[in-house]
Amino acid sequence: MKEPTYDLRADPRFPRLLGIAAAQPHPLMFATVSGAHLYGFPSPDSDYDLRGVHLLPAERVVGLDDGPFTIEVAEDQPDIELDLVTHDVKKFFDLMLRRNGYVLEQLWSPLVVHTTAAHDELKAIAAGCVTRHHCHHYRGRRHEIRVNCRLQGEKAADPGGEHGISAGGLRPFAGEGPPPDRDQLAAGGSAARNDRRAAAARAQVAGGHGHHPLAPTPLRSPAHLLALGRAGDRGPGAPGCAA
Repeated sequence: MKEPTYDLRADPRFPRLLGIAAAQPHPLMFATVSGAHLYGFPSPDSDYDLRGVHLLPAERVVGLDDGPFTIEVAEDQPDIELDLVTHDVKKFFDLMLRRNGYVLEQLWSPLVVHTTAAHDELKAIAAGCVTRHHCHHYRGRRHEIRVNCRLQGEKAADPGGEHGISAGGLRPFAGEGPPPDRDQLAAGGSAARNDRRAAAARAQVAGGHGHHPLAPTPLRSPAHLLALGRAGDRGPGAPGCAA
């Protein structure tokens, strides 16, 4: 993962993060910072998204009185605003196998508050859990961000205006009732993209080509995963994720 411009250890609140991680009721395999700080755009009032894995004793995993498999802590203090979520290692393993991009971000985040030798071992294991299906997670997230940016651009050009979305992109919202929300905007873009894929599939089959454009493409490397996501926006017929 690319090193962020934000320097966690130079943050004056870093000692508070260390103290909060050390105060957890169960030993931590790792604790890292995710969210805006990891993505490279923290604001002065951004909270700290601290994520990690804790280790329950064996009797709390296989016994009748099990858990907690997820621990959530919210700190809203004058000197720090923090959202802490840790999962038991067994649950974290399950999430790694469910094409969950967020847990991989947490695992590989370079903004480390607490680490162990097992953390390094788990990162090596997780490399084998990356599949081409993870691109759905990131392509969907990227599309949502692009729609939001375009919407903000339209609003900046037309302050006070209301906007909707069509198959061709954003347009002035002329319907009755409130303008579409973010989920509706993302859904409109997804529908347009699916229409392009279907048209490409029909054209490919009609042309007698051997490879269906929606057929799975083997993942050769994590770099190939990113390439698949980028290729999906190049228009009909471009290789991308399977529908």
